[in-house]
Amino acid sequence: MSFSKIFKKLKNTAYKPKHLRYYIGQEYVEDNVKIPVEIHAQLFSPGEISDAVINFDEKTVWLNQRGSIISITIREKLSKKLIEDIQQKHRGDNFIVAYIAEIMPYVNHEILNQRYLKGHFLIRTYSVMDISDLCIIISETCERILVMWPMAIGSFPPLVDLQSKFNRTYIRDLVDSMHAYFSGNYEDCIRKSITSIETFIKYHGIQVYKSNGKIDFKNTLQTHMNIVCPMNGENAANVIWEAYKIRNDIVHDGKRLDPIDGKRLGKRVTHLINEVYKNYGSEEDLKQYAFFLEDQFLSLEMHLGDFYSLNWLEKNKPF
Repeated sequence: MSFSKIFKKLKNTAYKPKHLRYYIGQEYVEDNVKIPVEIHAQLFSPGEISDAVINFDEKTVWLNQRGSIISITIREKLSKKLIEDIQQKHRGDNFIVAYIAEIMPYVNHEILNQRYLKGHFLIRTYSVMDISDLCIIISETCERILVMWPMAIGSFPPLVDLQSKFNRTYIRDLVDSMHAYFSGNYEDCIRKSITSIETFIKYHGIQVYKSNGKIDFKNTLQTHMNIVCPMNGENAANVIWEAYKIRNDIVHDGKRLDPIDGKRLGKRVTHLINEVYKNYGSEEDLKQYAFFLEDQFLSLEMHLGDFYSLNWLEKNKPF
């Protein structure tokens, strides 16, 4: 469920006692003392990129490379309490990660543009998990405060228990699509998601054929995957068909997506394909596997900053 839906539900709750009026990051959002800072993140790159300045939504990102290290720099005004908590207790580090997570789709978009313009296939995309060094620099004093990052995230135990039963091509393709999503390569995420559903259809022999004997992909989706997700109310068949058409444009016409649109569609299509696997047929272990895969996806989103955006929280306070 999205933040906006969660907060809307909270706002519409009749009984809201004062002592329960708390949301994650509230103490930092409502801190009136804001300090100008620069946030610096470093990434290792096997390919050389050119320096760039990226502008979007009244934000500016500076991208430069020295040797094999890419540096990302943004300017923000941070809560004084947040800075003190990170400096003294390493509490609140994930909120700094979220500032970088917000801009990574645009950084990856610029990096991919350079890959194609230069024909340099060693240039790659990144997620916040690729950050080797993350710090805050106080603009007035130039004081450097190290943020506790990166961190290693273990495997999801219930998935490990079931993996041996479902080492199937369409499951591997879905896992690869989720990997591409978290790596910031949303076109690849969409391609692999559609490959997953195509191999799923073939594996289970659920094709619907046209009169000329060819597979009617759209009709196959509408006949066998007419599933409405209870979390977002979207129909799996409709979203997969939308992604299928865009996949064809990506593969055959070289279409490239706006980074935010690509991220949004990548998340929707992986989620709805997983929803199909959660509901199809009578293999209860497969449904359980898909359920755990969804849990792991949401858990990783939280670790990688998407649920810790103070900028978003400040604009959408629940109370």
